Amino acid sequence: MTPTPHPLASTDRRARRRLGVALVVALVVVGLCLPGIAAGQADQPTPSDSARNDTQDRPQPEVNFVDEDGDNKTTVNTNGSNTDARLSITTRPPHRPVTVRSDQLTAPQLFRIFAGQSPSGVPSDAVPGNIEDATTVNGVAMFDSAVDGADRKIVIVDPTAYDGSTVTFEETSAADYTFEFTTIGTTDGVAATERISVVEDPSSATFGNPVYETTAGDLVTVTVSFENTDAGYVMIGGDERTSGTGLRNYIDVLYVENGATFTINTRLVGTDMPSEAVYRPESGTVVSYAQKYGATTDPDATTEFQDLSFENQNGSEVAGTLAEFRDHVGIGEIPRPLQPARYRLVAGAGGDIVVRDDGVPDFRYSLARSNLRLTQPEMGTATTYVAPSQNADEVAGTRTLPSGAVEASNVTIGDRLVVEFGGNGTMGALTHVAGDQETATAAELEHLLGVRRLQEGVNLTITEVDPGVNEGPNRVDFQTAAPQDVVLLTEAGPENKRIDRFYLVIDTRYRRPFREQPEPGDQFRVEFTYELPPGERYRFAETGPGTRPPAFDPANEPAEDGTEHFPYVTEEATATTTFTFQKPRVRYDQVSRQGRLVLEPQGGAQLSGTTNLAPGTPYWIRVVAGEQRPARTISVTQGTVGSDGTFGTIVDLATLDAGETIDVEFYTTKPTASDADQRLLDERRGVTVADSSAPADFEITSMTTEATVTEGESLSNFTATIRNNGSVEGQQNVTLSIENETVASQVELLRTGESVIYTYGTVYPNREPGSYNVTLTTGTDSAEGALLVEGTQTPTSTPVPDATPTPTADATATPTPSTTQDQTVTPTPAPTTGTPTTSGEPPSEESDQNALPVPPLGPQRTRDALSATAIVGGAYLVDYFL
Repeated sequence: MTPTPHPLASTDRRARRRLGVALVVALVVVGLCLPGIAAGQADQPTPSDSARNDTQDRPQPEVNFVDEDGDNKTTVNTNGSNTDARLSITTRPPHRPVTVRSDQLTAPQLFRIFAGQSPSGVPSDAVPGNIEDATTVNGVAMFDSAVDGADRKIVIVDPTAYDGSTVTFEETSAADYTFEFTTIGTTDGVAATERISVVEDPSSATFGNPVYETTAGDLVTVTVSFENTDAGYVMIGGDERTSGTGLRNYIDVLYVENGATFTINTRLVGTDMPSEAVYRPESGTVVSYAQKYGATTDPDATTEFQDLSFENQNGSEVAGTLAEFRDHVGIGEIPRPLQPARYRLVAGAGGDIVVRDDGVPDFRYSLARSNLRLTQPEMGTATTYVAPSQNADEVAGTRTLPSGAVEASNVTIGDRLVVEFGGNGTMGALTHVAGDQETATAAELEHLLGVRRLQEGVNLTITEVDPGVNEGPNRVDFQTAAPQDVVLLTEAGPENKRIDRFYLVIDTRYRRPFREQPEPGDQFRVEFTYELPPGERYRFAETGPGTRPPAFDPANEPAEDGTEHFPYVTEEATATTTFTFQKPRVRYDQVSRQGRLVLEPQGGAQLSGTTNLAPGTPYWIRVVAGEQRPARTISVTQGTVGSDGTFGTIVDLATLDAGETIDVEFYTTKPTASDADQRLLDERRGVTVADSSAPADFEITSMTTEATVTEGESLSNFTATIRNNGSVEGQQNVTLSIENETVASQVELLRTGESVIYTYGTVYPNREPGSYNVTLTTGTDSAEGALLVEGTQTPTSTPVPDATPTPTADATATPTPSTTQDQTVTPTPAPTTGTPTTSGEPPSEESDQNALPVPPLGPQRTRDALSATAIVGGAYLVDYFL
């Protein structure tokens, strides 16, 4: 079905052309026979040679009827919608009045059109030489009746102020009108003419939106409806460049029947793809001239475009095919997919496509206008997330970011890794690979890989940053990845016409899909790239005249390094991020420094901690009686890792006694006897204690309360006994102080019920004679005593007879050890004693005979009979909780 002929359009295109030629011949003959007709016009005399040379002072005004977007408007309706236009008018110099006349209209009719109201009651008082004083309505005045030709003309008093004003043709008789605009000067100026058609045709067209916007390379859906006509045409493109240097390299004409809603794949426009792939109808009928038949096909050889003609505004044919018309208006072959820009959408009745005075193609009878705006694809950023451990394709029906995913740069091995990156500008290619829009909206990894195989310049890599010496980098192998290992999710934009974000989900529990099993500490870089070698642009393969280029076989070959050409960038763009693998970790709050759990044997024992598993990860904690055979499961509880990485549960240990051991197991799958895939993440031994807040109790059971030493001597006569009365073994600091100054300190480890005796034979108080307070402290006890330091006595000489004097031996001086702030006692395990290391030992003499005797080793450690076996290493520290 062809469009219903417009009332002013002949149904026989060739007949109209013959008629147009005849009219031109007739006008020429009339012009030859009646050369004086033009000169007889009072307002437009034939200018003399001198008048022609005077146009610099009275230049021809520049006048156009335009629409709201500033595009030329050639058709309006006499009623209903589309009855208005805007007048673009410029004079040089500005502000000079301009007369408006038309042979088909009277002065009152002209006034109604240009002033917007009837001239009834408006004085007709405009006279040459005094135009500025005339009465105006919206800048328009009526000439005084005494002025020659006043019944057929009006005056725009100030064109500069009037520029852009609305003119209305409502209730104007249907006809093709020619208006003459003349600048008023000292003599008649030079006229400019502008034409517009006023039609009674009630047919109209409407676009669903004034602007349709999408990213270049994506999809966009357009709706157009026609009223009082079964079909119409839509022109796409033919826009004037913003630089004013010609038209953009694209124009096509669509046949639309019964109105239609159709989706444009902007990546395929102008290529060898069929019409239904480029302009996919969702309702109604849509056929593309260029995509179905080719631009070189004569309209008469088509079914839908037989009424199409390409003419100038005088009705003369300027081209026989769309290809010839493109060449006529200076539109060449499309060099690459449609680039970011504005492309006109014009709906028209009839099939007359004309070239306007400004050189822009248009329908002779245009009915509605819209715009297709293509924007630049944006790369955006890349981000990594973690999600609870599952198969990659277990996404609970969502096609966007998995629920519960948390942004993170450290990925615990076993969690799901989620990589987010931008995707706009790829929907057109994805739709081509997937076969339809619905499948492309839920694009799979294979579709993205398919786009890569099209040499589209879209690339995604996940590669190890710093591999080991003589090792190639580990990477994700997308080609061999199974769906349960890697899945691609998409977040579609408005109306599912573009992909705003991609989400790549990877299961890290196994080696797949990595080439090698990732290890803790391995860092990987994610790169999503719109590729382009420096200094190059994507180019379609060259084809013969009128032959559309292949959509995905570019003229560019990949660079030597494999870099391809993304169609919509002028330089390469990459979104990148990094992530690092880490070992799964569980830390309990109720644990000693050695990692042993300490819990009270009660019904509501709290067991809590932190983990680096992804928030939302389910876990199971099983508690088993450690020393019972066969092993008895006390409880199995389930929970979910919190948003801050915490976990916790309540364990019933009421059946146990203090001192019994337990085994605590942490699983990320439910522990069952038959499940071979259950994941035991952590297992450790614990112990029950009566009071978990003080599990070790170091009591000072005895101590020398009064000790006397001679100045310079050690504390060899000071002893103390310490016993662990707590429910578990522990480690505490044992400190000896004199007047609040530490002289000896060491860390002691004791099992439950174990005692140790301290002697301080190698510790020197370094005090002058006098009385001092002594304090001994442990982590849970303290005791005080007194220390008396006595001065040394000088030996007296025995008289010897003068006759035979006997020499006396030299007195041996008692050395005084140097003062030390801290004398640390460090016992060495031995069957009898441990030797503390002191920093205040007495100075040695050069002569062995004169040296002081070596003081006894200390402190001496003995074991209580209740605990004959000493634990030297590997003990659990329970006095300080993490």
